[in-house]
Amino acid sequence: MIEAKRQLDKSDATNKQQKQNLLMTKIRYLEQFCEARQCMNAGNSDQMAQIAVTLVDAPGVEDAVQMGDVYSMLIKHFCSKSDPQ
Repeated sequence: MIEAKRQLDKSDATNKQQKQNLLMTKIRYLEQFCEARQCMNAGNSDQMAQIAVTLVDAPGVEDAVQMGDVYSMLIKHFCSKSDPQ
């Protein structure tokens, strides 16, 4: 996506600014998702959950991240927090 942004920066598209904004939003969502995964892998599940909830509430995030992956992280987090008894 970063390469796509570089190419878009070079283009002469009529709605270039709108496309750049949309692409940057998608990149930000992907970066947040990657940060949440890193937090989960590092054992910081509370921070991961906070980022994941932010992603769930974000408008248009479905265009950049599969929501099933975000929900999967949240389910793992809450299952690890709950007492199985």
